[in-house]
Amino acid sequence: MQKAHRVSWELHNGKIPDGLFACHKCDYPPCVNPHHLFLGTTQDNTSDRTKKGRSARGDISGLRQHPERAARGDNHGSKTRPETTLKGEKNPNAKITEADVIEIRRLAGSAPKKEIAKRYGISAGMAGYIINRKSWRHIR
Repeated sequence: MQKAHRVSWELHNGKIPDGLFACHKCDYPPCVNPHHLFLGTTQDNTSDRTKKGRSARGDISGLRQHPERAARGDNHGSKTRPETTLKGEKNPNAKITEADVIEIRRLAGSAPKKEIAKRYGISAGMAGYIINRKSWRHIR
C-alpha cells in the first residue's frame, strides 16, 4: 500500500528516489495533483511549512488558541468512544493476564511490591497502580 500522492507523483514523474518524499506545495495532504507536489527531504518539507507560517509555535499553537479542543477529561477519546479503548488482555501491550491481576492484588499485603513486580515482569510502580486499582480497574 502507498499513499495516493506518492502514486500520483510516480505515475507522472517516475520513481521517488530513496531518502526523498513527495511533499505538497498546497499543504493539503489528500491532494494528488502532480503540479502541487515536489520532491524533498524531511528538512525541505519542514522549511516549506515554516516559510509559509504554518508551524504551530508559541501563541499561535492550536491548543493555545483553543484549549477547549484538547482531548482531556470527559473530552478524551476513552470517554467519548470507550468501545475503541482496548482494556486488559485485549490490549496488545499487556504484559499480564486478568488472572495475574487478581493474584497481584491478593499478594499485596503479604509481599513487597518490588518482589511482586519482579515475579510478573512489571515495574513496582505498575504493581502499585494495580494494587490501588488505578490500573486494570475493570477487574474486581
